[in-house]
Amino acid sequence: MQFVLFDIGSGNASRAVKWVTNNKRAHVFCFDPLDECHGKGLSAAKDKYVKGRLHVYPLAVTASAHFEGQKVPFYICNDKSSCSLLPFADKPAITRWKYPPGRVSFRTTKVVEVPSIRMDKFIIDRRLERILFVRIETQGTALDVVKSFGQQISKVMEFAIKVHTVPYDIYQNQTKKDELVEYMHSKGFSVYGVQPWSRNQEEIIWFASRKYARAGQFLHLDYPEK
Repeated sequence: MQFVLFDIGSGNASRAVKWVTNNKRAHVFCFDPLDECHGKGLSAAKDKYVKGRLHVYPLAVTASAHFEGQKVPFYICNDKSSCSLLPFADKPAITRWKYPPGRVSFRTTKVVEVPSIRMDKFIIDRRLERILFVRIETQGTALDVVKSFGQQISKVMEFAIKVHTVPYDIYQNQTKKDELVEYMHSKGFSVYGVQPWSRNQEEIIWFASRKYARAGQFLHLDYPEK
C-alpha cells in the first residue's frame, strides 16, 4: 500500500471519494466520529469504483487518547459542520462570528461520548511506511490532531490544515494559527500555500515536509489553482 492519504474530519467523505476516484492506486483513510458523516462515508465506500480503497473509521483523533476506542466527549452543534471535541467559548464570541446568509448562531445541542485514537498508534498498527497527504478539518483542535502523530509525523509528506484566524476563540482553547505554524516548522514542515476560508475567518494551510523536498512528489491536493 504505497499511495496513502488521510482525511481527518472527513465529513460525508466527498473529498476522499474524489481523491480515490482520481487515482486508482490511492487508499484513503477517513476519520469522523459524527454518526451521519460516518454513515455517509460507509455508503460511499461500497461503490464499486472505490471499494477496498476507501477506509472509514468512526473515530475522533486526539493526542489524549491512551488506546484505540477510548471514549471522549464530543459536542454536537446545531450546525453539523461545527461539531467539536471542544465546547464553544462564551456567547459574545459566538455572536461576533460572520455567519453566511441564512445561518444561525452556533449552539451545542447535546454532548455525546465517541471513540478516539492517536494517529501514531494507527500508523504503527497498520504498518504504514509513508503518508503522502493529510487533510485536517477538525473544529478548533488542529494542533491536538497533529500532536497525536508523535514521532510518526516524520512519515508524512504533506498536510493541509484548517485553522481559525480571528482574534478571539470560537471554541475554548482552540488552536491558534501562530502556534500551529511554529509547531509544524519545529517538526520539519514549511508553509507551501494558504487559502482563506469562511469569509476570511479561517485559513487552510498547506505544509510540505522539508525531509521530502528533494523528492518533488508533493500532491498539493485541493490547493486552489493559480
